[in-house]
Amino acid sequence: MHYVVGLYFDENTEMQIDSLTKKIADAGISTKLLEWNARPHITLGCYNDIDEEKCTEKLKKFAEMQILILLECLMIPEQFSCLLP
Repeated sequence: MHYVVGLYFDENTEMQIDSLTKKIADAGISTKLLEWNARPHITLGCYNDIDEEKCTEKLKKFAEMQILILLECLMIPEQFSCLLP
């Protein structure tokens, strides 16, 4: 089975990227991004086979670290992290 680990943007950022993609196409630079017809994203990795449990656990730890960094940047005490989406 094939696996892809990727990150997607929030709706506002996706709309901005789509707008830039159309401007690039309209300027005659490239239409590749429009041809792909895919959501804007960042691919972290592509795999032919993967240990799903191990990968899921590592991704959860990665996400938890990002939340802690967000809390620190926003100066929100960690005990209030349950209030974040």
